[in-house]
Amino acid sequence: EGFHLEIAKAKAAELVQRLGFYKLRAEVEIAEDPAFTVAAAWGPAPRLPDGAIAYADPRLPALGQRILLPAGTSLGNLGCAPAGEDEYHAQRIALGVPEGGRDYAFGDTFPHEAMFDQLAGVDFDKGCFVGQEVVSRMEHRGTARKRIVGVEGEGPLPPSGTDITAGGASIGTLSSVSGSSGLALLRLDRAEEAKAAGVPLRAGEVNVGLRIPAWARLKTPAAAAS
Repeated sequence: EGFHLEIAKAKAAELVQRLGFYKLRAEVEIAEDPAFTVAAAWGPAPRLPDGAIAYADPRLPALGQRILLPAGTSLGNLGCAPAGEDEYHAQRIALGVPEGGRDYAFGDTFPHEAMFDQLAGVDFDKGCFVGQEVVSRMEHRGTARKRIVGVEGEGPLPPSGTDITAGGASIGTLSSVSGSSGLALLRLDRAEEAKAAGVPLRAGEVNVGLRIPAWARLKTPAAAAS
């Protein structure tokens, strides 16, 4: 009888309005559903109450399950250790998975930069969509210069928004941070050049190294050209 879309709560009203532009005269209702709250579970499968909807996170198996729980459900009754949002984000950062609004700006980021092509966010076999020509060209020509990848600091990382520099020149921006681990939107070609020249990368005053996720199949523009 319908579909549920799980999205960032702060963007829900905007999405409802946007989808309303396209329903035309179809007899479709598009609205926020207050009956559910969202949870994530990784490790052993939790006990789910009646009315819950659980599905594998479509981005990456290691992220576990996304769960739509009936509003008011106590997490303590699910048979797994409760975790706070900080623990979830630490898990996500360790896996190298970016999140909209934290690691990239909605409406101002190419899908390849946000790793959509690597995390089942783009179907290159489907028909046209807004921006399809640019996305397809970036895919087939390997021209995505910037990517969100993991970084590991030699100490605790500075706040989100700090420039990542190589030899004093900015090559990217730090985004999500959890202790000495983080994610950053970087020019990978510039990072490669710095590595080849023996120039360290820094986030503020902290030396950092790149951490390319094991699931990522990345080609830098230089590699694609060769």
